[in-house]
Amino acid sequence: TNAERPDDDDDMRSYAAALTALALAHDAAAFKVPVSSRAIHTTGRRAAVVRYATAEELLAQAAALREEVEQGEKDLGIGAYAPKVSVTKEPELPPLSPEEIQQKLISVAIEAKSADAAEQVATLDALKESGDLRLWGVSQAPTFKATNIGQLQREYGLDAITLGLAAEDSLDELKAALFAVTAFSSIMAILSGVVVGGNAGATLTYLFAVLPIIFLGVGSTAPGLISAVIEVGKTRLDPKYGERRIKHEAAHFLMGYLCGVPIQGYDVDGALPEVTLYDTRKGALTRAPMDMRLTRDEANGLSVVAMSGAVAEVNAMGDAKGGQQDLELLNKILQRVDPPLSPDQMQQQTRWAAAEAARLLKTHDGAYQSLVGALEQKCSVAECIAKLETAKQA
Repeated sequence: TNAERPDDDDDMRSYAAALTALALAHDAAAFKVPVSSRAIHTTGRRAAVVRYATAEELLAQAAALREEVEQGEKDLGIGAYAPKVSVTKEPELPPLSPEEIQQKLISVAIEAKSADAAEQVATLDALKESGDLRLWGVSQAPTFKATNIGQLQREYGLDAITLGLAAEDSLDELKAALFAVTAFSSIMAILSGVVVGGNAGATLTYLFAVLPIIFLGVGSTAPGLISAVIEVGKTRLDPKYGERRIKHEAAHFLMGYLCGVPIQGYDVDGALPEVTLYDTRKGALTRAPMDMRLTRDEANGLSVVAMSGAVAEVNAMGDAKGGQQDLELLNKILQRVDPPLSPDQMQQQTRWAAAEAARLLKTHDGAYQSLVGALEQKCSVAECIAKLETAKQA
């Protein structure tokens, strides 16, 4: 026969509730539902008749088990009866003032350590661990995220043209430069033969005639060098050159600081301050790409540093004049990534680096503006770091 079961819905609900309470009170394996059985014979087969425990019986057993567990915890001093351990939280130290940070940096001779990248990094890392510096190296290994051209334009207002990276523009500039060199050489060669005359005039004519050939030779082997000279000429003729230069240098300074890249040189004796960063945290890159290899994480941070100057120019002036130099540095970095990147991956890295630089400049706008002001005042490295560390964020 079939096992007899409660027919009443209320009994079923009470039974389920009792089982739930009993399971919550103790491990299910620690108790047995009281049952009784008797054997009967039906059509030659043997079956068991089970009597289910009532809800009251289950609740009573659960209560007894709870008391037993509670008494055990009390005897052993565990659970709710464990001794309370009071943890004294050390008070968080308030941030240092600009003067205090400046004194800390002067005491460790931070500017004198620019001759050794590793020593400078170790010193700043120690100040970061002690809590004296907060922003140093906070974006040392930013996470790469694929960024398409549309996203770069839509979210950050950046593209190859505004960043000064358009290949078509560079080619047109090289053509114009070749035309100018050829025209200049031709005119000077003719004037040398007519005005100077003699052997000296002939010598000058030959020298001016060979200039276009030298230009073509340099352009074919190192086009970046010609582009850099053109960019310098364009930039110097820009009436807003000084403002561009300061904003460009401040962006490199800040991104290098956030990504943990040490300062190689800092000059305020000229008309405008000039900041030179090491290529990596380990120091300057050598000429041979295989001498110093970079991981992808290292390249991510250095890529952001390389593109930050052009991005800052676009944010402030609407376009960038120093984008080609930044791109050359970025290419030098990406050529050393291990495992090597494909041309498509390099383009993706360039777009992402520009977007990440724009995001970090926006996030740390207070520090950036303070740093721009510090460079305008030709402050020392220690003063610049103190100002960016204590700047209020927007």
